Amino acid sequence: FGLPAVRDLQSRIVPLLRVHWIKEALHRLALERLFMRDSRHLSLVDCTSFLLMEAEGIHEVFALDRDFEDEGFRVLPSN
Repeated sequence: FGLPAVRDLQSRIVPLLRVHWIKEALHRLALERLFMRDSRHLSLVDCTSFLLMEAEGIHEVFALDRDFEDEGFRVLPSN
């Protein structure tokens, strides 16, 4: 999509989001979870999201994969 798409995302979508910059401790915990799960379908970003959502008490997520559902979150839209 190129830089125009990145600019559009930055100017139109990012202002609607709450961005969490993670600390080293959360990164380490996410790596531990990734290694513990040992799944080729799971990513470091997924594991970081799981931990952050758990810490924030978030139970629902807009996602297109089942990894969040497998971790106990309610996925929207539902399948």
